[in-house]
Amino acid sequence: MNLYKILIEHCSPKDSVIATVGYILCDDREALYKWFETEPHFAGIFVHLGLFDEDERNKTTVEVYEDEEGRRETTYSYKDAWMKFGGDIFDPVNGIMDYDNLYYGKSLFGFEDLGEYTRGQLDMLDNVAELLILD
Repeated sequence: MNLYKILIEHCSPKDSVIATVGYILCDDREALYKWFETEPHFAGIFVHLGLFDEDERNKTTVEVYEDEEGRRETTYSYKDAWMKFGGDIFDPVNGIMDYDNLYYGKSLFGFEDLGEYTRGQLDMLDNVAELLILD
């Protein structure tokens, strides 16, 4: 099973902050995405995907990059981009904010993959942070 650090970025016109919400142990990024789709509360925070509307989630993200052969573009579905980039925070398209329309701000979520862990290795982490194990 992999351990994922769940992050929140709250952005507003005057300030932004990134913080750790907690940790989730689950099989893979697909299981993590399915958990986010349920819009759960985790560590007292309403955790969600950045795009609530299913039509919005059907849009695509285009990643543009340079390599030895020149400029390239790759197109991803919202779900694939979310899993590849680590959530909405790190998505090069969906994570970009228009701060002018954010009077109260907006929260984006993301994750960092911390690699393979077993339940036994998590005893210390469970004592210092919110930990959820998805079976």
